[in-house]
Amino acid sequence: MPGAVRSVGPRPWREAPIDRDRLIRAIGMAVEMPEPGIYRVRSETAASETYWVNMRDEDVPLCDCGDTTFRDTLCKHALACLLYHDDPRAWHAVMRVIQRAFHSGGLGLTIL
Repeated sequence: MPGAVRSVGPRPWREAPIDRDRLIRAIGMAVEMPEPGIYRVRSETAASETYWVNMRDEDVPLCDCGDTTFRDTLCKHALACLLYHDDPRAWHAVMRVIQRAFHSGGLGLTIL
């Protein structure tokens, strides 16, 4: 069940569902990679707050946010890192969101 608490930890991101709302929020997040496999993602709500995502283990990205700890989905910080790293699965999900928005009348976004 999406959003359910997992007692066994996060599953491999290749198997985890990509939540549309988290993906949309991840698109504009500022990501830096201070060292290989380690990402710093700025909070979208508190400029002084950052989240750390460890993607050295290619199967399970670890973020220090609550979504990674308690939910059975990829957090927006891990999604932002996958987009930053040009991950095909993440960008394919972005394209699906755009296509669905186009066919359903939009997301309420203005594209300049």
